[in-house]
Amino acid sequence: RVRFRRTFILVVVTSIVFGSTNVSATKELFFNNVIEIPDADDGKRTIEIDASGHIFASLGTVLYKLSDSGYIMEERTFSKEIIATSISPDSTKLALTLKSGSTGEDSIFVLSTGDLSTLASSDTTQTNAYLLKWSPNGGVLFSNAPTNGIVQLNRDTLAGEATYQGNHSGSMMCIDVSSNIDMVLT
Repeated sequence: RVRFRRTFILVVVTSIVFGSTNVSATKELFFNNVIEIPDADDGKRTIEIDASGHIFASLGTVLYKLSDSGYIMEERTFSKEIIATSISPDSTKLALTLKSGSTGEDSIFVLSTGDLSTLASSDTTQTNAYLLKWSPNGGVLFSNAPTNGIVQLNRDTLAGEATYQGNHSGSMMCIDVSSNIDMVLT
C-alpha cells in the first residue's frame, strides 16, 4: 500500500508539472481576418476599435469607419495627415490630431463615431499633437502641450483646462491616465 501511494503521488505530481506546460490559455491572440483598403494614402496610420466592433483606421489623410467584416461604413478626408487617434471610453467620440504646418490651424478634433462629423475642433495644441488619451471616465482629453508637458483639454470645447510641465525636458513617447485622474504617467 505504501509503495502504491508513493507511486500514485509521483504520477499525479509528474502529470501536473509536465501536463501544465502543454496547456494553453483560451483567450490567445490569433490571426482572424485581413481588411485591405486599396489605394490608401501614404503616411502615418492609426487604428481604434469601439465597443460595437467598429474599426476606425486612419491612413494618411483619410479616416475610415469599417464594420468588423471590413465593409467601409463611413469615410472622411482631411486636408492634413492624421497623426494620432483615441476613442472615448463610451465609444461615442473619436479624438484625432492633424499634422499642421503653422500655428493657428485646428490640429485636434473630436468626431462623432456615428457619422464622423466634427463635434469640436481646436488649435490649443498648436501643432503636431501626436499623443491623445481620454480619461477613464471620458471627462477630459489629454495631449502633449505645444512646448513640453501635457495639456488637459475639455471634452466638449477642447479648451485647455490645465498644463502639466513636470520635469519634461523633451518630447514624450506615450501617456496614460489613472482611473481617478489624479495621476498622468508619461
